[in-house]
Amino acid sequence: MKLISVKNAEYQIIQALKTNRVKRSQTHEVFVEGIESIKQLLNTDIEITRVIIYDEKNLSDWGKNLVTKHKSKLINMSFDLYKELCDREEPSEVLVTAKIKPISLEDLSLPEKPFILIFDRPSDYGNFGSI
Repeated sequence: MKLISVKNAEYQIIQALKTNRVKRSQTHEVFVEGIESIKQLLNTDIEITRVIIYDEKNLSDWGKNLVTKHKSKLINMSFDLYKELCDREEPSEVLVTAKIKPISLEDLSLPEKPFILIFDRPSDYGNFGSI
């Protein structure tokens, strides 16, 4: 486990994955925040590259399972730095980074005249219901 209490290179990489689309494209990684988003990620075959926590002692059973199950880099971060990464007032117990699985329209089996919607950076899955 790696402990981060200052804005070192590892922190800067994670911050860049969260905020910089070019960096995400270059590294083929994304930053994932929120329990539901992480649960959806776990239902895929996408590789988790980092599991980021701030309080290992107070993780829920779900959080402990995530930490032990995935062979990715575990990062224990100071709460102040962790909170800087979080967009939510009450940060979730776990953040992750994951590999981007490139996909193109050619990879999909589509009908002859498909109706396709493309969403660019939805802020909340609830927004899909509004559409």
